Amino acid sequence: MTMRRGEQRLEAISAMDRTIINNGRNYTQKEEQEVEAISHLLEEITVLLSQWNGLQMAVENQWGGRDSVQKAHQLAVDVLSWFSQSKALLYVDDLETLLHESLLLSLNTEIEDGSIEEVAEKLMIMYEEYLQRYNGIIDGGREEHH
Repeated sequence: MTMRRGEQRLEAISAMDRTIINNGRNYTQKEEQEVEAISHLLEEITVLLSQWNGLQMAVENQWGGRDSVQKAHQLAVDVLSWFSQSKALLYVDDLETLLHESLLLSLNTEIEDGSIEEVAEKLMIMYEEYLQRYNGIIDGGREEHH
């Protein structure tokens, strides 16, 4: 089975992310499951963002400079961090703000076609599904409010 270049890059990023998340520690089985679940969520976020036309145009045209690819990947990490670090309820409006500011500040991109709201909504749904799927493994249970 051969992998396309994009799939190989995603695999390499996934392996790198697992290494960063693991930070070289030995974990209990529950912790290992948590790391795997978080790694899987980051992969899903990365895939969703890679399908976003506005973001891809910014990356392909290097509107954020030569490291636009890394900045797009950092956006995925920032979204994951926003989901996992927040102790309060998560609001889609706050996620929209995060996406908007990241695009503007990191990639010099202003998107006004409604796709930021669409992507934020999809990310919130993805996170809710993630919490349901890994119920018992991950301490979560936050509610989504619009």
